[in-house]
Amino acid sequence: MRYSPQMLDRKHLKSGCPEKSGKPDFIGLGTPKAGTSWWYQLLVEHPKIKDNDFRVKETCYFCHPWDNDENNAALAHYETGFGSATDALVGEWSTLYFSHPFALERVIESYPNAKKLVAFREPVSCLKSWVSQIMRNRASKMLHDDEESRQMYWLYDLLPSLYTQIMNYPDKLRWLMEKEGDNLLVLQYEANQTATQRQLDKTLTFLEQDSFEPPSLSKRINAAGNNDFSELTLPAHVERDLRRCGRALLSLCNDFDPALWEG
Repeated sequence: MRYSPQMLDRKHLKSGCPEKSGKPDFIGLGTPKAGTSWWYQLLVEHPKIKDNDFRVKETCYFCHPWDNDENNAALAHYETGFGSATDALVGEWSTLYFSHPFALERVIESYPNAKKLVAFREPVSCLKSWVSQIMRNRASKMLHDDEESRQMYWLYDLLPSLYTQIMNYPDKLRWLMEKEGDNLLVLQYEANQTATQRQLDKTLTFLEQDSFEPPSLSKRINAAGNNDFSELTLPAHVERDLRRCGRALLSLCNDFDPALWEG
């Protein structure tokens, strides 16, 4: 797999207009496997919303740790990616910001006025899709290892990591909603799929933009292809916990459709 350079080092991000700088108008905070590549593409096709100067949907910038005395320089470099679109909104959408231990609070503290967006997928489906992505990409070599190695990776690394991140979603969302109030839009992945124009209009209204029907409305961006783990059997208590997590998210998001998360 060829990794995105910015995932390895935030300083790999290059700006197409380095002599200018600006602050992001919106920042997508998460979450993985919730169709955010597609949603970001729909947004930047709007005539009043532009791609950032880094030309990447996910900068992953705030996933990199830096000391407090580096903060001003780090943010100054980040802001070189948002300076050229003076007549349009500009932003990014890094899906790991929401659950990453370094990222979320620093984003909120650094850019309190930026609009924040986060999308959620039904937790059981999310975990299975996330497993497939990791095993297909970052851990692809594990697919060719012996069964014991795969079992060790699954039991002691992958399952506990993804389970913990997803199970923390409700508490993190509750905190984020209290911090951001009307400056936060929470989207349901399944509703985006089934009522795309309506959900896009909701997003554009949140960003104070007119309705628009983009060319990629019915085109999936960054689709994962076959999910080799869609039939993955989770431990019963794990699946119960994830469904409980889903109910907690539904209780926080009154406009989510519970029927879309029935399993």
